[in-house]
Amino acid sequence: VALSESISLTALISEITADFLAGGATFLSESVSLTDSISDTHVNKVALSESISFTDSISEARVKKVALSESISFTDSISETRVKKVALSETIGLTDAVAEVHVNKVALSESVSLTDSTSTGRTANLSESVSLTDEVTTSASSTQAITESITFTDDATTTSRTIQTITETTDDITERSDGATHECVRTSGPCPWDPRTDWWSDGDYGAGNDDVVYWDQHEYQSEFEIYDNINADRNGEPILTEEQMHAGFTLNSAIEVRDRGLIGGDPFWVKITVTDGTPGNTYTSSQTFYMAAGSEYETVTSSLIVTAAQGQALDYEDATFRLNLLGDCLAPCYTSGSGYYSGPQTRDIELTVTAISGTSTTQTISESISFTDSITYVSK
Repeated sequence: VALSESISLTALISEITADFLAGGATFLSESVSLTDSISDTHVNKVALSESISFTDSISEARVKKVALSESISFTDSISETRVKKVALSETIGLTDAVAEVHVNKVALSESVSLTDSTSTGRTANLSESVSLTDEVTTSASSTQAITESITFTDDATTTSRTIQTITETTDDITERSDGATHECVRTSGPCPWDPRTDWWSDGDYGAGNDDVVYWDQHEYQSEFEIYDNINADRNGEPILTEEQMHAGFTLNSAIEVRDRGLIGGDPFWVKITVTDGTPGNTYTSSQTFYMAAGSEYETVTSSLIVTAAQGQALDYEDATFRLNLLGDCLAPCYTSGSGYYSGPQTRDIELTVTAISGTSTTQTISESISFTDSITYVSK
C-alpha cells in the first residue's frame, strides 16, 4: 500500500482592546502550519514509528515592556486497522509563528482549525486523531509619566516684641586731671581747713590725692563740692550728648569712707545734684550714712535718676552735675592721733553717669508651614 497523508493547520489569533478606540490599538496575530506526511510501502509486519518536528517562533513588536510566554502541546495518535500488514512511517512538521503589537496588558484568545486529509493508493482502514492545544499568556508592565506639583504655604506671625534699652556708663567724672572742679562751699575755692584735704592741707599745697577729704565737728561750714558741666569733654567726647541728656540718665556715686577717730557713729552725707542754674530745673538726691567703728574703709553708694522729661527740660549748655560731701565728728570729737579731725575720712571718690546709647528690639515669631501635593498621570 502506498500511503500519503497531508495535514494543514491554520491558527488565527486576533484581539481588539479598548485601547484601539483610544488610539492605542493592540494587535496580536499568530499563524500555525502543520504538515503531516505518511508513506507506506511495505507488505510485511512492521513496527510503527513516528517522528514529529516542531518549530515555534515568536516575533513581537511593542511600545512598552511586555513579558510574553507561550506553551504549545501537541498530541498525535494513530490507530491502524487493515487486512494486510503494513509498515507505516510518518513525519510531521509544525511551524508556529506569533506576531504581537500592543501597548498595554491584553487578554489573549486564540482559535485553531485543523484539517487532516489522508490519501492512500490501496484499500486500508486508517484512523488518526490530532489534537493541538496552543496556550499563549502575556503579561505586561508599563512605564507611566507622572507630573507632580507641590504648593508651599508659610504663615509667620509675630507673637511678641521686646524693646531693650542699651546703656553705657562713663568712667569716673570727678578727677581733677580730667577737668572736674573741687572746692569748699564756704570759700567757693580752696580750703586748708573745715574740711581738710590732702590736696590743700597735707604735704605740698595744691598737690596730692584729690580723693582724700576729712572733717571735724564744724559741719555747718564744712561742705565739700565736686562739679563739672554735662557737656564737658572726656577723652574727646562730651560726658553726655544732648540726645542722651534728653533721653534721661542716672548718676551713681561710690565712696570709700571710714571713721577717722575709729570710734564709730559719725554721720556722713552724700548729695548728688543736676541743675542748669534755675530752681525749676534742679534735681537732687541725698543720703546719710553712719560710720562703723574701726579702721576699715567701707564703700557707700547713692544715685540720682534724671527722667527723660527732666532731661528735656534742662538747658544743655548750662546743665552741670554736682557731688556734695559733708561729715561731722560727734563727741568725743578729739582723739589721740587724730586730734579734732576725728570725723569721717574718704579714700576714694567716684561718680559715673549711665545713659542710653541705643535700643534693641527682639521679636518672637511663630511660624506654620503647610504643603499641598498634587500628582497628575500624563500617560499609561
